[in-house]
Amino acid sequence: MRLSGLELVNGRIICIGLLTISGEQRKKEMRRPSTYSAALVTSGGRIFPLMTPIVRIGRADRFNEIFPEVDLSTEDPMRYVSRRHAKLLRKGQQWVLVGEPGAKHGTYLNGHRLQPGVEALVRSGDSIRFARTELIFRSRSNYS
Repeated sequence: MRLSGLELVNGRIICIGLLTISGEQRKKEMRRPSTYSAALVTSGGRIFPLMTPIVRIGRADRFNEIFPEVDLSTEDPMRYVSRRHAKLLRKGQQWVLVGEPGAKHGTYLNGHRLQPGVEALVRSGDSIRFARTELIFRSRSNYS
């Protein structure tokens, strides 16, 4: 099976797969709960799963070899989001958000601008804005 995408349905994240049977590809929806503990979700429904304990957020830059786990390049065509904008850190069962010092347009949690380098606890349903790009934090408890 090859994973071909993620989808948010009724508050649950599901995986959509492509099944290959005896050399012939047949499209078949393979729905199963996600295996990650949290995600960032755009207003358009795009899901960025948080798969590692340290998740860098920003814009990809091939020239400088910057490839954040959450690449907001397509969500921010005007390039307000910095290449290294913020980090989400998993600490036990909780997540904290940390804005990077070089992020010119700021990191906001529920409308409040965070001081660079200062950790802020993030809860499921919280609104996180990186410059002009807003996402919603969803924890695993909302998926099951």
